[in-house]
Amino acid sequence: MKDKLKKYRDKYPSVKFEFMDTFRNAAVCYPEIKLIRISKPVFEHNSEAVMR
Repeated sequence: MKDKLKKYRDKYPSVKFEFMDTFRNAAVCYPEIKLIRISKPVFEHNSEAVMR
C-alpha cells in the first residue's frame, strides 16, 4: 500500500498520505486540517479527483 501512495506523496509533497491497516482507512493530512479519516473506496475516488 505504501508504494501505491508514494506517487501521491511525490506529486503532492505538502500533503501527507497515510494508510491505516488497523482500521483499513486512509488518512489524508492537510496542513490546515489535522486529520481526516475516510474509507478506502472514498479515498481512492478522492485521489483520482486530486490527480486531475
